[in-house]
Amino acid sequence: MPAKKNTEIAISGLKRYYEGLSVPQLAFYHRVPRILVQDWKEGRRGPPEAHEIHRDVVHIGALGSGKSVGGFFTAIALSCLVPDNLGIIVRKRWEELKNHVIDEMFRLADEMTDGNRKALMSDPKAIGGSYEITVYTLGAPSKIIVKPEPDGTDRAIEDSFKGPEFGWFLLDEQTQLREATWETLRGRLRRQFPHLTSQQASMLWAGLSMSNPPFAGHWLADNVTEVCQELEAKGDLTTEDPLILRSRMDDNPHLPKEYISAEKRKYRNDPIRYRMYIEGQDGLSIDGRPVFGDTFRGGEHTSKELKYNPFLPLVVGLDFGWHHPAAVFLQQDQKGCVNILGELIGQEETAEDFGGRVLDYIKQVFPKVTEVIYFGDPAGAQQSDKGDPTIVILARLGIRVGYRHMLIDPGLDLIRQLLGTLRGSRPRLMFHPDRCPVLVKAFIGGYHYKQGKGGVSSPKPHKDGFYDHPVDALRYALGSICGEYFKDDKKNWPKFAKGAQRKEMPIW
Repeated sequence: MPAKKNTEIAISGLKRYYEGLSVPQLAFYHRVPRILVQDWKEGRRGPPEAHEIHRDVVHIGALGSGKSVGGFFTAIALSCLVPDNLGIIVRKRWEELKNHVIDEMFRLADEMTDGNRKALMSDPKAIGGSYEITVYTLGAPSKIIVKPEPDGTDRAIEDSFKGPEFGWFLLDEQTQLREATWETLRGRLRRQFPHLTSQQASMLWAGLSMSNPPFAGHWLADNVTEVCQELEAKGDLTTEDPLILRSRMDDNPHLPKEYISAEKRKYRNDPIRYRMYIEGQDGLSIDGRPVFGDTFRGGEHTSKELKYNPFLPLVVGLDFGWHHPAAVFLQQDQKGCVNILGELIGQEETAEDFGGRVLDYIKQVFPKVTEVIYFGDPAGAQQSDKGDPTIVILARLGIRVGYRHMLIDPGLDLIRQLLGTLRGSRPRLMFHPDRCPVLVKAFIGGYHYKQGKGGVSSPKPHKDGFYDHPVDALRYALGSICGEYFKDDKKNWPKFAKGAQRKEMPIW
């Protein structure tokens, strides 16, 4: 083991490297939301506190966003600064571990120690089906196990990790790994440290994962990121839940601006991969052509800065149905720009139940708005043998739904026109990404023309029963308020449910 003085030099280099970490990398290291780190760095609060730390954190990052550096730094720091720790790094294949994981860790260690890496850690030692690296501390040395994910059944994966009790684990390229690996290692975080109480030890346990963005349908997207982000949006996420961190290519201050610009140009006509590789958001796996793929750009058409104006009417577009009714909330500002401020997607709900949720959403998200105008599917006015028309049911709740008969293609053309037209320095149609996640996914490709035989796309958008509903709700709202678009069709002004006041529609 190197002399104590060498170890102190190594720890000093580790702390110096820490000072240069980006906000997402610091958030990953501390296992807290990015906003806490941002506020801390800008002097609005103190450093993260113990009760804010999540045990498990998943860092999903764009290309070149710095997730690997942040992950390997965290692994080294947890080993060097916590004596007698034991961690494990898992990746899919041996060659990836040797050529990426170990090489990257050693490069970082060389940077921290000015080329004296062996003052911090040993060379890897082959033990059975894994490598073992010793990390020197000011106390008992720590160990890092580097191991590929075993092939075989989930049971084989569970058996392969039995035995050791870890203080931390790091999954590299988590989308390539099985859910059983993640769940099994989460259950192995129970290492005890003689100099700490059980409660103190539990605060050190860290389930770390990093990955490129997953496609929808992958277990990471469906079972982890989507669930945790829904909890966070509702304010129900606790430190017992995994924390999802996302980083964009722009978050890495060390990437040359020319490289970032070139990559953005590379994917500018591919909204799905732009969203994944530039913005670090989950992707979609579709068999066809996105309906708005030639006009929608996630980086240009979304903004978290969009806010509602309580003095302007709130327009609500509604698409009815039992399986996935949808509501879209929007406003037109004084410049003629349309801000999509929220969405609500139902699941197997009656019109009355969903209508009640729409009213609750308005009270919670737009509490001071003074005027609300509703537009919906003309089919909602039709009588059926199942009871009253939907718009009559909603009218009893005070939701007076206007509607107009319109074809699909003119409505889609209108949306494309708004996406492709600027007012000032911004597009006329923009979305709040956090409050409209389903709509954003629909626009990047979830709402698409299905590919048929010979690679020919269908002439009408695919009705998948999910993404088509919020798009239809948006189409009903925009098609009803865009008087300019229908200026030659004034006989077809929207009709309203019985008892609603007829109003002249705004002309843009």
